[in-house]
Amino acid sequence: AKPTCWVRENDELRWMSFGGAAMQSAMSLAAPDRLVLQYTEAMTMAFALCEQPHTLLNLGSGCGAFERFFGAVAPSLRITSVEANPTVARIAREFFKLPAQQPIEISRAEVFLSQHNSRSDLVFCDLHSGAGYPQVLAERSFYQLIHNNLNQQGTLALNLLPRDGEELSQMLAALRQVFRWQYLLEFDDIENIVIFATNTPLPQQPQLLSIAIRNMPCLATQYTAFSNSLQYLPAAPLTAR
Repeated sequence: AKPTCWVRENDELRWMSFGGAAMQSAMSLAAPDRLVLQYTEAMTMAFALCEQPHTLLNLGSGCGAFERFFGAVAPSLRITSVEANPTVARIAREFFKLPAQQPIEISRAEVFLSQHNSRSDLVFCDLHSGAGYPQVLAERSFYQLIHNNLNQQGTLALNLLPRDGEELSQMLAALRQVFRWQYLLEFDDIENIVIFATNTPLPQQPQLLSIAIRNMPCLATQYTAFSNSLQYLPAAPLTAR
């Protein structure tokens, strides 16, 4: 059964949750295009480090935070939005100013990926429900499907909220069988972990920071903190693809 979705707001924010205290998506009432949650700001580094990105596949589009943000700062970016929960998609349109021209594919991420070969420049993946994370996040086959839908130089930005180290290890083990380079970003104030995965290495500091700020100056302060915390995960042997 799909979890119950709640929409709440105060003087500054409107947010959606699945009944608990955690925000699943949030929007500034004064500036709807601004990214509110720290991990979403971090995920945009994949865009900032990509040379002339044209296409983004957003798996788990939720209430449309990236659609609103990129609609304002990169209106030429073509976004394919995939959301498994039709109630969330409806809430995004009714309460979270999802652009009217932005279609939403109602599908589980793995089903959509298996039926398409989009060759996107970027894939953002933020899959969650009231019951936690889907099992596919710990399966090699899922990351292979993502790989098949990425350009050769493309980057996956993955948001995780693992319950423990073992769960994180399972996800990383599956990911590392497909992508040669992985970078992990942890935060001081939240438990989310953002992973960037690619088959070509990211630039090293300080070049990485310089490129990111040049391409997305509105997040310069955040990118400075993120780049200082970014950890390269040592390469592991890849299985045949």
